[in-house]
Amino acid sequence: MPKNPIIKGAKLVYRGSVKNVYELKPPTRKKSGVAVFEFTDDYSVFDYGKMPDQIDGKGQSLALMTAAIFEQIENPKSWRELYNLALWNAFDDSQFKGEMKNSRVFKNLKREGLKTHYLGMVSEAGEIKKLDAVKALTNMIAVKSVNVVAPVRRELLNIALWDYFEVGNFSCRLVPLECVFRFGAPKGSSFFERAKDPAYLKLVGLSEEPKDGEWFSRPIVEFFTKLEPADRFLDYGVAMNISGLGSRFSEIYEMTLLGALWLKYIFAKADIELWDGKFEFALIDDELVLVDAVTPDELRLTFEGVQMSKEPIRQYYKVNQPEFVGAMKEAKKISATDTRPLKKIVAELGHKPATLDIGFKDTVSYMYRALAYQLAAPQGVFTCEQFDFAKIADTFRKFGVV
Repeated sequence: MPKNPIIKGAKLVYRGSVKNVYELKPPTRKKSGVAVFEFTDDYSVFDYGKMPDQIDGKGQSLALMTAAIFEQIENPKSWRELYNLALWNAFDDSQFKGEMKNSRVFKNLKREGLKTHYLGMVSEAGEIKKLDAVKALTNMIAVKSVNVVAPVRRELLNIALWDYFEVGNFSCRLVPLECVFRFGAPKGSSFFERAKDPAYLKLVGLSEEPKDGEWFSRPIVEFFTKLEPADRFLDYGVAMNISGLGSRFSEIYEMTLLGALWLKYIFAKADIELWDGKFEFALIDDELVLVDAVTPDELRLTFEGVQMSKEPIRQYYKVNQPEFVGAMKEAKKISATDTRPLKKIVAELGHKPATLDIGFKDTVSYMYRALAYQLAAPQGVFTCEQFDFAKIADTFRKFGVV
């Protein structure tokens, strides 16, 4: 396939397991640049990196879904709608509802929408356009780029430590956190491990340990590292210090909660339930903006109790190749004192991942397209195909990955 004209001669600054990033204009310490996200048909689970096969059409689906969400979430009208929704009645925590609906952050969102780094989808001709001006889908979007200031690895007693001191020297930069939100705890959630600690439950606003498949009385937020070899859970104090935001850290917290509520509303229109997901933020012109992408790879969604996200792929490997899953857990432990990529450590352990069953893989491809078109349809951008989520759910049940 020939390269899109917009990236001919552009610098490839990042090659990832699911997307590549091309730099059209580099950022400075104070000003954003311009970059292109090229979403690929590759996929990754358990922090392994690029897996051994591809999912047809996934790249275009992720580009469409991200564009549709960013264009809608920037619209103040959608936030004013959210304020009056019955969605709020689903939560028993009245204090949470009062604080969020009256917060300064929410008032600003109703006036201005949630700022993002999104500039537009890249057309086949290499032009940057909003969705209503795009005639054919591509797997690329254009965004404002920022500095990604990676932490410096230090060692103490042969243990890896990460130094984030340099982060604060850039006013245009990625906030080096994954901001995870949770509405409940479905099967496979890592939250169960931390929920055994009553002090931690109190910190995130819950009064009792949740059960498998139970919705919380209110959504919660957790923080993880973004730029280390493996995602590391952080308590609020450490997350605030790593962020370099000082008192503005509370804005990230509230934006994550409110953005999660907004997404829950959008997916509910398609009878899809949002359980959890993650956001990433950056500082651009002294404003906190939503960045990266919002796709099924960052979210956990269900339809009639069946996962409609990347989770079925994770469950597939747990069911069909538990040796690989076990090797990944062991590799993450080894990485505390080993600088090699996790993929190399897993290869040495002798349990590299196998390819997906073709029938399962085709269903995953269909799922990505269904979710993307469902989100784009309300904007009248593309004629929405009639996708059957019940059919997807039935196939996943047959593979035992619900």
